[in-house]
Amino acid sequence: MACLLMLSSLAASKPAVAVTPAVISGKVFVPAGQDPSLTIVDFHSFTPIPPEAASVQPGADGNYTSASLPAGTYWVSVRANFADVVDGVYSPDGSGQRSYIDLSSGGTRTGVDITLEAAGHITGSVSLPVGVNPADIEIYAAGTNGGEGNAYLTDGHFDIGHLKSDTYTVSFFSTQNSVASQFYNGVAAKSAATPVQIGTGQTVRNINAALTVPATISGRLTGPDGQAVSGAMVEALFDPGNGSPLAGVVSTETDGAGSYTFNRLGAGSYRIKFLSNIPGTIIEEFYGQTDIAPTGVAVTVVPGQVANSINFRLKRPATVGGNVWGSQFYPSVDLLDMNGRLVQRTHSDGRGRFGFGNIYPGNYRVAFAREDGSADEVQYYDGKPESAGMGSGAVLSLAEGTSTNLNGATLRAGGRVTGSVVGPDGKPLVNAMVQAFTDGGVLVARSATTDQFGGFSISGLSTGNYKLVANPDGRLPGIGSMYLGDTRDATAARSFAAAPGALTEVGVISYAPPAPTPSLPGLAVSIPPTRFLDTRNTAKVGPGGSVSFTIAGANGVPADASAVVMNITVTEPSSFGFVTAHASGTPKPNASNLNYATGQTVPNLAVVPIGADGKVTLSNTSSGSVQLIADVAAYYRGGVPSVPGAFQPISPSRFLDTRTASRVGPGGSVAVQVAGTGGVPANAAAVVMNVTVTEPSSFGFITAYASGSAKPNASNVNYAAGQTVPNLVVVPVGADGKVILSNTSSGSVQIIGDVSGYFLPGTATEPGAFGKIAPTRFLDTRTSSGPVAGGSRVSFAVAGVKGVPANVAGVWVNLTVTETQSFGFLTGFASGSAKPNASNVNYAGGQTVPNLAYLPVGADGRVSVANTSSGTAQIIADVSGYVLK
Repeated sequence: MACLLMLSSLAASKPAVAVTPAVISGKVFVPAGQDPSLTIVDFHSFTPIPPEAASVQPGADGNYTSASLPAGTYWVSVRANFADVVDGVYSPDGSGQRSYIDLSSGGTRTGVDITLEAAGHITGSVSLPVGVNPADIEIYAAGTNGGEGNAYLTDGHFDIGHLKSDTYTVSFFSTQNSVASQFYNGVAAKSAATPVQIGTGQTVRNINAALTVPATISGRLTGPDGQAVSGAMVEALFDPGNGSPLAGVVSTETDGAGSYTFNRLGAGSYRIKFLSNIPGTIIEEFYGQTDIAPTGVAVTVVPGQVANSINFRLKRPATVGGNVWGSQFYPSVDLLDMNGRLVQRTHSDGRGRFGFGNIYPGNYRVAFAREDGSADEVQYYDGKPESAGMGSGAVLSLAEGTSTNLNGATLRAGGRVTGSVVGPDGKPLVNAMVQAFTDGGVLVARSATTDQFGGFSISGLSTGNYKLVANPDGRLPGIGSMYLGDTRDATAARSFAAAPGALTEVGVISYAPPAPTPSLPGLAVSIPPTRFLDTRNTAKVGPGGSVSFTIAGANGVPADASAVVMNITVTEPSSFGFVTAHASGTPKPNASNLNYATGQTVPNLAVVPIGADGKVTLSNTSSGSVQLIADVAAYYRGGVPSVPGAFQPISPSRFLDTRTASRVGPGGSVAVQVAGTGGVPANAAAVVMNVTVTEPSSFGFITAYASGSAKPNASNVNYAAGQTVPNLVVVPVGADGKVILSNTSSGSVQIIGDVSGYFLPGTATEPGAFGKIAPTRFLDTRTSSGPVAGGSRVSFAVAGVKGVPANVAGVWVNLTVTETQSFGFLTGFASGSAKPNASNVNYAGGQTVPNLAYLPVGADGRVSVANTSSGTAQIIADVSGYVLK
């Protein structure tokens, strides 16, 4: 047995010149027990290999050298002339695809090695109808990776050899059309065939077939004028009948008389499809006068049957046109059949015009802006919003050859939903599809793909309740789909309400195992920052007025919660004043949470007890009206706290007011007794205090810290001369039960301190428990990264850093913005998640503004702060405590 090694040159022919010969050498590896004798022969391609290089005999070890080659591009292959070895090519990457070798004059390429694979076999037996000559039957195996082989019958059996390892489709057919062609295992379509997998040197047996005499389907095509249609394409598609897709079997063209014939068909059901290549006729039509295969007539044949008169009388197409205008250029327009199937899609042009041609006569509906990514709300013709359902759309009955002009449509911007997706590892899930849908599929689904932060934004939503699912297309394998509410069950998914023009932030869809949910009284549970109140959508709060709103039992906060961590923002105030937050149903305390001047937008964090009715109240102490916004970031479990780090809310109480004593001078400080008084126990570890500065004679800042400890490099309240500025602080209590408020200013100030709760002492160990650290600076872009550009974000590590443990769920951080170029706000959130629809610090150009925030920590142990502004800003972050997970 021998193999032939071929070198093929792809170089273009050139005039003969004196050159230095090139050399190719390598080794041929053959399976054990095979003859390694190989011959290199002239392939006679574009430039012939010189005769002296035409025959090179490898040694007994398989090594060969082909010398005296002209410069050129070559490929090297080995042809095996014995059935137990497969042909091979030089393919260094192991793909089996030939690799080309470029040789210059005198060039040398070594290591051109080829490994020959032991051949596989496919064997079986074939039964034939009486009178069919076995010599007419051919069996062919086609591999998915280029393997192939064929054989003929011998005594009713076949053996296809010389096969490389691959997955094969095996077909049986007659060279004389004496039997119906079929694929293993007895099907008429290749796509429905059972694959046969061959390993190296493997023989697969019993690939048997029972062939039958062929069936025939024939017919004739005529045009709308009744004349024969010649040269038209007709296709026979096999219908498995079990809901599987149709599979193309054979196609042909009509002859001069408009006739077509399919022979060699196996038994079964077929859908006959006309494919138009004639201007002015329908694009496609199935036998049975329809353009939808399932509604057509299946042609079923048995062996030997002739089904003729499968005729088509083609119809003149209908057309539809009109105008549509949307919030985006060129809105999409869909032509739908009565089952909602998309028949055609187009877009309006620059003048709002659109049109559909070549429409099969029948009943249709038209929908606008269904295309993914559109910000316009889906609307059905004529004027029905998506929320009304497809059935509300007008039915267009299109007769043969008619033209219909629709009324113009004007679209409105739909709702938008944003959020993020976290993968099984707790990190942002990138490039995942997120789809919005409604139960029962009444509304059209829309989708988006997550960005580098795992965030998504889906636009064009109609009024109604939607659900969300991540990875519905399986684009990211191995994780399946996850619904909003972190469930695999669509029926258990959390829904959200959408409305045209409105933005809804739904938080995180997480594949990660849920962290333990704190269950003991007084422990904190983080939630995605969620807007619970925005009077801009209802009515302003008038002078001396108040607004109460439900917290317990809403948006993920349980009914037994005792208090919430809430960022309160006042905007559009018509006069100066202050806001007090307190439990609904309780008297308004002598305390303030938020002080403001006319026209200001001011935020401040508050820890507010929840009333017996599950609500909190915001009271406006002003002669003018205000708009109020409330974003909740966490809640505390109800009950009597007992474990270290648990929180106990109290009715906000005034513990300090220097206006009734004496001002705090430049560089001075005041000690405030908090432990053992006003409802705070003597052993309290830390207190939550709203600190307000008023009547300052110069700019400066206040630092809050435990009595008896060194003043840290941190600020809690920054102010300018004459300002009244509040800020919440979480401050450790000194051994003497006091906290210090230090004035870093060249002027004097008045300071007010209102306490709204305390934390129990001891080492925090339970999830949700508070742990204190001395106020510490974790970020200062003035000395690190520089100003944060408008619309961008900065992140910093907190887990396992500067006294914060690695298992941290959230941190109390005082955010300060300074050197601002324009108005805007800061939003803090967990690193790797989408930026929520919430604000933590609002500012104007040139301002320095602080505000305490409770921020969740991302899976990477970091928190992010986004600058929502058109200008740059410097950001400072001082951490004063943490919550365990």
